[in-house]
Amino acid sequence: MKNSRQYRYQVKSENLVKFLVCYKQSDLWIGIDKQSYQLIYPDLIYRKLVKLRHLFETHVAKYPDFKSSLTPIIPPADAEPMITHLYQLSEKVGVGPLAGIAGCFAQQIGEFIIKKLGGKQLIVENGGDIYINGQQTSQVLIFSQKSKLTHAFSIEITPDITPCGVCTSSGKYGHSKNLGKADSVTVICGDAVMADLLATALSNEIKSARDIEKVLEWSEKIDEIIFIAIIFNQHIGFRGKCNIYPIAQEGTSYAD
Repeated sequence: MKNSRQYRYQVKSENLVKFLVCYKQSDLWIGIDKQSYQLIYPDLIYRKLVKLRHLFETHVAKYPDFKSSLTPIIPPADAEPMITHLYQLSEKVGVGPLAGIAGCFAQQIGEFIIKKLGGKQLIVENGGDIYINGQQTSQVLIFSQKSKLTHAFSIEITPDITPCGVCTSSGKYGHSKNLGKADSVTVICGDAVMADLLATALSNEIKSARDIEKVLEWSEKIDEIIFIAIIFNQHIGFRGKCNIYPIAQEGTSYAD
């Protein structure tokens, strides 16, 4: 999957200190404003990540259905708050709780940095799922590995909608279970776990370009969605509060 992370080298910001924090399968790209960054941050964040992985692995060992179920399951009474949150939101969305784990880790690390370490501008990316919190506007490019429209437009993330999660699910690449055929479905919510779960749930419904409009209509009924963007082959659909800046390409159709 190394090639799938080439997008990290395209991040452009002179005001961010950028570094990786990795442990087992967790591979986090983190950007923190230079004014807030301290040399000890990577080590402290690594320790927090180890603790999160331990909580997750301990829970899965005791309750293996958490990792295998594609549908919501009842949370056990002894689950940690982080895990309970996954169960509760997965019940609301209608997919298995594991579908939100990448967004969960990104948000947990992001909140730890803001609350415990401090930061005026923060981006945490975990396998393509992003937690953003900051005082500056950011531009997020959609990466759809097998589509000609990868990086065809940017989504503007303004400070007033942060903290937020920007999460993407695909039926064509990635290791996560996906029942759809979309190149990518990107969802922005105030909660990164919700964004991750909804990206999976809505992506599952995309089997052809005709499904784009249907899913966009469904998304209007989900209050948590700030913005949604769908790519299927040469087709793009989007809806929500964020501004987008498309790079028009020949043969592209737009649904809004």
